[in-house]
Amino acid sequence: MTTTATRANPSPPGGRPSADSNHLIMPKYAPFGTYQNPKLEKVGHKARDLLNFTVMAFHTRRDCDLNDRQLAARKDFTARFRDRKRFYGGDFDVNSLEELRHDIQCLADSLDAFFFFKLLRHAIKLGSGINVVGEDPLGLDEKIEGETFVCKVRDREYIQININIGSDETGLYELSAIAGQLVHEMVHAYFLHFACDCAKCDKDRLNTVGVEHDGHGPLFLMLHRLIVTEIRRWGESAGDKELRMLSAADCPGESVSKSAIVRAQAAIERMSSREKKSFNKIRSTENKTFLISLHNESKKVLVNPNLMKRHLSMEDVLRGKERREKRFIKDLMQRRGEKGGPNDDGEYDDTDEDSEDSDGLNTNGSDEK
Repeated sequence: MTTTATRANPSPPGGRPSADSNHLIMPKYAPFGTYQNPKLEKVGHKARDLLNFTVMAFHTRRDCDLNDRQLAARKDFTARFRDRKRFYGGDFDVNSLEELRHDIQCLADSLDAFFFFKLLRHAIKLGSGINVVGEDPLGLDEKIEGETFVCKVRDREYIQININIGSDETGLYELSAIAGQLVHEMVHAYFLHFACDCAKCDKDRLNTVGVEHDGHGPLFLMLHRLIVTEIRRWGESAGDKELRMLSAADCPGESVSKSAIVRAQAAIERMSSREKKSFNKIRSTENKTFLISLHNESKKVLVNPNLMKRHLSMEDVLRGKERREKRFIKDLMQRRGEKGGPNDDGEYDDTDEDSEDSDGLNTNGSDEK
């Protein structure tokens, strides 16, 4: 699996936060009410905070801790994959191209809804077809199968994703291979669109999102792998071998993407000494202070249990707060002689909780303890 990702040139001074400015705080998330629709700012968040925030919304969550949109997205993804995979991996019929493109778009929409809070839908454009991607800009492979980059047309900037669904020589690829490539490119797009690129963050690229024209930094490796792991869980539950083994050749066992590691190392090796000195030194990814880290030898992603424990505790607080607010509104309307309306579940929940929000609870996706 080979790919490339490119960010547009940094904005001139004044258009982006300075190296000394504060990054935007991650919003609160919970799988209910308005909390399930967080708003993220374009290139406004520290990449590691973005990683933590995104992972806590899906990692090892039970169905009861997912929102309705996620449950529907997972169902749609697995259903379409199982129904349509038989049409892939064979000869290409030009008359079926639009239908095939529709498949890929639907899979992308489901991935966006489950993993990325449905925030990429207005930020990306997806192109797919036969040999729509070709030359490898790094020259490591004869060709690449996907690319993600920033485009600007008439003062509107968006992320373009292009994916090969087949080649003239081999015909259509298997849908599992296409889906694996799609996941890869969408992770690139997510960081390109939302990760901060101020001077301070840009200097630390080797330890976060990776260098320009590559984008396979440690944080990419970790988010990509955790998403692959989650989709394999879908395959396990659905009894689908292809999904259960998604990207198995590139991400064997519990390892992160092998091809991404190779490309990241090659991109660094091609830099001049002067270019390397412009970045911070590469730090160990195996850091116990991080909520999400990467084991140096096994290349396994390690998620500190406190990430989920801390956040689920915060969600209990928000859930209690929401119930109290609904009960207050109901009581107020009854005192006025009005009939109260239903809650999100179609009825009022009279249960109450005494938990209060705690200043000591870290809920913004940061690694700070």
